Amino acid sequence: MDLMLSAEEQSMLNGDAGPGVQRAMEIVATLGRIYGAPDLVPV
Repeated sequence: MDLMLSAEEQSMLNGDAGPGVQRAMEIVATLGRIYGAPDLVPV
């Protein structure tokens, strides 16, 4: 299953918000894929 990201989430993963945010999104996206999440929940 592939993790679906919003445009904003994808932008953060691409590094548009800086390297710290990019690394955090890499971790969150990896965990989402490991646990089979279909998408991220806004909080």
